[in-house]
Amino acid sequence: MTILHGRNFPNLLEVSSIPSVNDYWKQRLYDKLTQVFYNFPIKENSKKKFYDTISNDKIQVIGKELNPGNRGIESRRYFKVGSNLMDISTLSVSFCNPVATRNAIPYIKHYQQILAPFAKTDELHETEVAILNLSIVTLFNYLEDAEFAYKINNLCTHHLQIKCDKQMCRKRDKIKNVLVQIMLSFFVDFHPALVAYKRGNIKIAKCNWKFLENFVNLIFINCNTLVDYKFRIVGYNLDPQFSMINHSCMPNSCQVETEYGCYRLINTLPINAGDEITVNYIASGIPTELRQVQLFSRYFFRCKCPLCNLKCDIFFTMQCNSCFNPIKSPSLSVVLSAPNTIIRETSCSKCCKQFDNELYIRQFQIRNFFIALIYSSKSYKDSEVEAFVNRLHMEFKSLTGNFGTASLVKMLDRAIDDFCIPEKKIETIKILIDEVMRKKVFQIYTFPFNLIVQRLLVASSEVNDFKTGMEYLKLYARYLFAIKLPTDISNQLLFNKCLYLDLADGILQLLNHLKSEKIATCFGSYQESMEILAQCAFFFYKQVDSLFELQYVEEKLISIREEFRHSNKCSKLSIHSCLEKFFTFTDANIYSTRTRFLIFNAKQKQVTLLHTFDSEEYL
Repeated sequence: MTILHGRNFPNLLEVSSIPSVNDYWKQRLYDKLTQVFYNFPIKENSKKKFYDTISNDKIQVIGKELNPGNRGIESRRYFKVGSNLMDISTLSVSFCNPVATRNAIPYIKHYQQILAPFAKTDELHETEVAILNLSIVTLFNYLEDAEFAYKINNLCTHHLQIKCDKQMCRKRDKIKNVLVQIMLSFFVDFHPALVAYKRGNIKIAKCNWKFLENFVNLIFINCNTLVDYKFRIVGYNLDPQFSMINHSCMPNSCQVETEYGCYRLINTLPINAGDEITVNYIASGIPTELRQVQLFSRYFFRCKCPLCNLKCDIFFTMQCNSCFNPIKSPSLSVVLSAPNTIIRETSCSKCCKQFDNELYIRQFQIRNFFIALIYSSKSYKDSEVEAFVNRLHMEFKSLTGNFGTASLVKMLDRAIDDFCIPEKKIETIKILIDEVMRKKVFQIYTFPFNLIVQRLLVASSEVNDFKTGMEYLKLYARYLFAIKLPTDISNQLLFNKCLYLDLADGILQLLNHLKSEKIATCFGSYQESMEILAQCAFFFYKQVDSLFELQYVEEKLISIREEFRHSNKCSKLSIHSCLEKFFTFTDANIYSTRTRFLIFNAKQKQVTLLHTFDSEEYL
C-alpha cells in the first residue's frame, strides 16, 4: 500500500495522562505473548484458506486460491463516480497529531503505558518512529482482536524479497531490534514474563523473534498513508481489507475523509462490473522508470498498468511549441545514458511547422541542468551562477559516464526526496522556469520541472509585503493549475472540497498587503487592483464546499463583502473578467470561454476547472 513521507509524527509510546497501570494489564500482556502465533508463509504459498470479510454485493476478492501477494478486489456492478466502495478502518493507525491518539482503544492505552518506559527511539528518524508506532499498535490489536488477526493473516510479508534486499533488511532490522529491546525490558520488569522467556514459553520470541521480523515486513508492505479532507497526510494506517487493493499509476479509486475521523474508499472514475479496483501506492507525476524503481524497491513488483504501457511517457516528454502536439521524445533512461541536446525531428507532424533548433537545444540544456540540480543540489552553493551551472553540467556528465542507467535511476529516486534549491540560486531558477513556460517546449507538469516548482514554492513561502506576496501567489497558482491539476489524470482532486482554499487565503493575504501599501499593480490602479483581488478571493472562497471549513469560509466571505460595503465601492467588473486578469498574471496555461475556464491534463484531455456566470453579482 501507499507509503509517503510523513511529518511531525509523535512517539506513540510517549504517553501521558493515563491512569496508573496495575499488574492486571501486565499479566494480560504476558498471557497474550505466550499464545501460539501464526507462522507467516516463507514463500507466500500459504495453504491456509482465505478469510473473506470483504466480498459483498458490491465488491469481491479475486484470486483467493492464489498466493497472498497475487490477490485483488474487483467490482460486482457498475459504479458511478463518487460511490462508496469500502469503509476504511482506523483500528491500527499512527497519527501525526498526538491529540488523535487519545481516542485509542483502552487496552492500547494500558499497553502503551506499560511499554513506554522501555522505548529507546533516539536512533530512529521520523518516518521510522511512525512505522514503529504503527507496528506496536497493530501488534496490540493482533493480540487482542481475533477477527483482526484473521484478516492480517491474509496479507503477504514478501519475506524472501526483503531478505535479499540489503537496504530493506537494514530498515526492517532497525525497527525489529527496537521492538525486541522493548519486549526484553518488559520481561525484566515483570518477573513472571522473564521466567517464561527463559523457559522458552514466550511464543513471540521463538526462532530469534521470527514472528516480529515477519510482522515488520508485513507493516512495510501493507501500510498506507491516511489523508484528511484536504488530502493532507494525517497518519500511517493498516487496514487489512484496504491493503488487498492493488496498485495502478492511473487508479480508479482513492481514500477520502467524508466526516471527521470517517474514512472511505470512493471511485474517482466510472467502474464497470468486473473491473479491478485500484489505488496509487506512490506519488504521481514522475517518469515511468522512477515509478518502476519505487514500486519494485518498496513493494517488489513491476507495474503493467495502462500508464506504464504507453509508448510516450506523459510525464517526461516534449511538444511542438506552436500546436502543443506531443513530439517523439527520448525516455529518461536515454537522457541519463546520453545527456545530449539533439532534436531528432525537424518539423511537427500535426501543424508542419519547422522546429527552431536553437530554441529546442536551449530547453534541453535547461532540463538537463535541473536534473543535475536534483542530483547535486548541495554542491557548490557559494559559486557564481555561471560557474554553478557549468559545474553541475560537468558533474552530470561525470555521473552518466561513471554509472549505468539503472544505477543512475536509483540514485535519482533517492535524490528527489532530499534535494533542495540553494538559496542564492532561487531567483535564477525562477527565471529559468519562466523561460520554460514561455517557450512551451516542455509542460511544467513534466519531470523535472514539476519537482523544481514544488521546491521553489517551499523556498518562497515567506511573504512580507505585496511584492513577495505576488511572487508566491504566482508560483502557487502555477503549482496548482499547471502542475497539480494536469497531473491528476484520475480525477481524484474532484473530491478535494478545499482545493481552492489556500489560493483564496493567499489572495486575501495579498489584498491586506495592498490595503496597507496603497500602490498601483499589474492589475491597474490601486482601486482596480483592490476590486479584482477581492472579486477573485470571494469567488475562490465560494468554491470551497467542505463542511469542515464551512464556518471559516462564511467568515471570510462576510469580511470581504463588508469591506466593500463600508468603502462604498460598487463592483464594475464581472467576475469572469477579474478571473481572466488574475489567470493572465499567473501565466498558468489556463484557457477561457465565455462561461468557464479550462486546462488540458497530462493526457491532453480538456478539463473544466471553473464555471462563471456574469449575471451573478458576487459582491
